[in-house]
Amino acid sequence: MLYYFYQMRVVKVFIQIEGEKMESNFDFLQQDFPVLANFGRLAERYCYSDPNSSLIKLGMMGETIVNLIFTYDKIPLPNDNAANVRINVLLRDGFIDSELASIFHTLRKARNKAAHDNYASQSYASILIEMAHGLCEWFMQTYGDWHYQHRDFIMPSKLAKVTASLETEGRNPYQRCRRGCAGSTICFCVRT
Repeated sequence: MLYYFYQMRVVKVFIQIEGEKMESNFDFLQQDFPVLANFGRLAERYCYSDPNSSLIKLGMMGETIVNLIFTYDKIPLPNDNAANVRINVLLRDGFIDSELASIFHTLRKARNKAAHDNYASQSYASILIEMAHGLCEWFMQTYGDWHYQHRDFIMPSKLAKVTASLETEGRNPYQRCRRGCAGSTICFCVRT
């Protein structure tokens, strides 16, 4: 269950996939790195419905991995503690190679573009999800389970059979609001 806070009112959103629970390419992280597993699941879930949020979650995943490397390897944080500087420190000091640094920078730049320029691209998000999956496999093998075996990445479908229901203060989520949202569109407006 997700909670959205809008004008100091709690809006609960329930997302249910028809059939069985949707599996994520990032489920392998759940035991050792649940925060990363959550970012991955959310990035997959939002890829087609909200690619902007998907890109932001992928950037958060990359930054979390960088921070975990600093923590696990007891690396002192640089004076300029910006994300790009931390990535460059890891590269300079040999903790990551140039390919990994490139992936971290790509995720960071995508997050910044999504957050600051409201950028959204389904195709770019889907490419970066697969890239992040490979990054997470490397991280798992290096800092988690050394015996982890590669699992093929399966691109999430467009989730055509996703049904969502909105519960806000006991009102019908399909009820027409002031902006005219109704029908097949889920309205996130808080009705007064």
